[in-house]
Amino acid sequence: TQTSVYAINNASNQVNDGSAVNRVIIEAYASPEGNKGYNENLARKRAEEAVKMIKNELGDIDAERIEITTKGADWEGLYTSLANSDIEDKDNIIEQLKNSENPEETLQEILKSHPQIKQLLPQLRRASIVITTVK
Repeated sequence: TQTSVYAINNASNQVNDGSAVNRVIIEAYASPEGNKGYNENLARKRAEEAVKMIKNELGDIDAERIEITTKGADWEGLYTSLANSDIEDKDNIIEQLKNSENPEETLQEILKSHPQIKQLLPQLRRASIVITTVK
């Protein structure tokens, strides 16, 4: 799981210098190889863990200052990663996934013939964090 550790560390330094946390925005994602419900649950758990990390580092933050969006599977991230990869037939793979009525199932089939795609998936499992502080 990747989180925006830099954002947390930077905000921590600012809080230690007398600033207060004004807003926390978290967008959590999962890689798309699981089913939709499973991925949404993983993204939600990832967001919850990010909140715990932030509170552990920065102290208690009012709930109304925290905005959480769970994105589920990061299909756009997968398409971008595929497009930027050297995987053979990547354009066709992207089109198959985009045009599929069941992209999760289609991805499972594609992974059988293109197992190297699995190397692109870990970077899609993440929580993106933006923390704003005020003096």
